[in-house]
Amino acid sequence: MKSLDQAVENLRDGHSMVVFPEGTRSRSNKVGEFHRGSFKIAFRAGSTIVPVTIKDTYKLREEYNRITPGAVQLFVHPPVPTDGLSSEEQKAAVSRVVEQIAAPLRGE
Repeated sequence: MKSLDQAVENLRDGHSMVVFPEGTRSRSNKVGEFHRGSFKIAFRAGSTIVPVTIKDTYKLREEYNRITPGAVQLFVHPPVPTDGLSSEEQKAAVSRVVEQIAAPLRGE
């Protein structure tokens, strides 16, 4: 809890934070399950989430079991404000973020 409280305070102080909500490396372009707790910090701080998709990073390591040079694609999606959202609106925001991140991985 102490770490979460510190993270919320850092966001409120204007600092940015990067969160990888799957909590692990992907071994394909398939999106894993997002840990719902990864959104709690943003909701508590009332900060804006900027979803980002990083596509094809698995190819840099997983195909040859070592790190290799390669190309990846980075997609920066529209910001999702979280300040003052109700519980239902927070659930909708999570769904929107997940969909924004997943769409480029499906080729959309």
